[in-house]
Amino acid sequence: MLSGVFSDEHGDYSTGTYVRNPPQSRHTPRTAPGCSILVKLRQMTLSEQTRIVIDSTTARWEQADIAGLKTLPLYLAPDAGEKVMLERLETGTNHIEVDCPGGEEIFILSGDLRDEYGTYRAGTWIRNPAGFRRNLGSGSGTIYWVKRGHLRPMS
Repeated sequence: MLSGVFSDEHGDYSTGTYVRNPPQSRHTPRTAPGCSILVKLRQMTLSEQTRIVIDSTTARWEQADIAGLKTLPLYLAPDAGEKVMLERLETGTNHIEVDCPGGEEIFILSGDLRDEYGTYRAGTWIRNPAGFRRNLGSGSGTIYWVKRGHLRPMS
């Protein structure tokens, strides 16, 4: 949930809520006050059966190995190597340069995120292919959604 209140027959979800419905599930979405949501369809394996709902405004963020980086795991695939999480970089924090063997997709929720190609603001979508090498940082602090390990190398 990017803003507003999204509802379905299971409940109401406010800004900051992550909802992951399993493949082939059905629901009846609606909103009374209006909302903006990020939807990524057909992103899961057919074997997924669990519905996940996490309120990032009340969930416990974890300190990462890099000072100034906190993470909030949203989904970790036990066998496919896929990881979905929120990451929060404090002002002036830089990641070390890393390889992305399974690629990554990033959606910036707030603040700014930079890499060797530029600086990106809230609402920007970044898709780095499998085998990409990058270095992330933030001048003013940022929170972003990220999915890693799901893209296959091009042959």
